[in-house]
Amino acid sequence: MRLRRYRPIATLLLLLPIQACSAWQPVPVSPRRVLEDQNPSKVRVTRSDGPRIILDAPLIIRNDSLISTITVRRCFDVPGQSRRHCLLYPETRGVAYADVRVLEVRQFETALAVVGFIGFASAIIVGVSLSR
Repeated sequence: MRLRRYRPIATLLLLLPIQACSAWQPVPVSPRRVLEDQNPSKVRVTRSDGPRIILDAPLIIRNDSLISTITVRRCFDVPGQSRRHCLLYPETRGVAYADVRVLEVRQFETALAVVGFIGFASAIIVGVSLSR
């Protein structure tokens, strides 16, 4: 009966590692084709000059750019008031196809999820059995 109250916690602990079982995979085709065929919710772009950018819900604009609108939180102090005020602004990020060195999409890794689930479940079972 005592273990019943731990059931939701154990369920949560078993399901959390599965969320982490995805990895960025480079795609060998053009960015336009990836967006049209797979319609990913996020893509990671490595630009020719080095930096990586993650674009949420990327769109194709003018046949030569990947564009994404993100929400940016900006906070500022107001004179005479003790707390900060924060506002949310939409901000557009984009990169031209010519500047894309590598385009990656997030894909679920089944083998990693199975191994992680078995390992995590085993650790919980050992922990529960040792606590008795």
